[in-house]
Amino acid sequence: MASEDKRVCEGADCNNEAGSLQCPTCQKQGMASFFCSNDCFKRNWSEHKKKHKSTSNPLRSIFAPSVISEPDPATGTHNPFPTFPFTGDLRPVYPLSPKRKVPEHIPRPDYAK
Repeated sequence: MASEDKRVCEGADCNNEAGSLQCPTCQKQGMASFFCSNDCFKRNWSEHKKKHKSTSNPLRSIFAPSVISEPDPATGTHNPFPTFPFTGDLRPVYPLSPKRKVPEHIPRPDYAK
């Protein structure tokens, strides 16, 4: 492993060679960010944590990226809850069908005016 590229510390104004100290949040997100020392990591934390917010996606915390439902090309519909363990046969399907008009001969309740 002598031919392995040298990593540079991610700290601002730090050109030292990075050791094995890695940001734990970046590690959970699968990103590589190494620092030369714990002090360097602490000094740069306020700027470094902005990187976590810019790469976070609200759906990523709910679904794994491969589980997010895509529309069926044949019908154009999709299931917004692909991993939910439904108990019966009824499933949500989007887009919803068009709204149907109630015939005029059917009496309407007083709140429908």
